[in-house]
Parts: sequence; structure tokens; C-alpha cells
Amino acid sequence: MKLEVKLNDEKNGVELLFDEQPSEILSERIETLGFKHSYNSFLKWYAPQHPALVEYARALEKALFEGNDFLSSITALLRSFGRKHRAKQVQLCYHFL
Repeated sequence: MKLEVKLNDEKNGVELLFDEQPSEILSERIETLGFKHSYNSFLKWYAPQHPALVEYARALEKALFEGNDFLSSITALLRSFGRKHRAKQVQLCYHFL
């Protein structure tokens, strides 16, 4: 599975563009984090352009590109956070436990 992450500055959002429909588990995870799928496609997901969500999207993109399980993106995500994103970090971690 491939993923392209795009920042939509016009709508102040982050977009996830998959080349195939994400698994049910992955769909549930990204939906829990605040991403919504496009009305006409489960290949395109979007969320507000919050730094924590952008970091997660980039980590997920990297994990899928490298052929790693998407849960491995959590480690990269946790390392990327500074103190100013601590609340969102806790929220993200909670959903992956």
C-alpha cells in the first residue's frame, strides 16, 4: 500500500491519499484520530492541519513506504513531538493502546 500526504493550505488541512483502500483497522485508527474519508472515496482522507496530525501522517507515509506495519509509525510519531504537542500526543497514544 502506498500513501501520499498533502498539505492543503487553502483549507488548512492535511490529506491522506492511498493507492488502495486502507484496511479496516487502519481506517478505524485514522478515523479515531480525527481524519474523515472523502464522501465519494475511501482512498482520500482529510483532517485539520494540526502539527500532531501532520507528524502522524508523515510517519505513517514513511512506514508504509518502507513496508513496515503501520503501527510502527507510532514510534516515529512519539519521537517527533515536543512539549507543545503533549496533549495531542497523549490522545494519539491512547488510541493505539
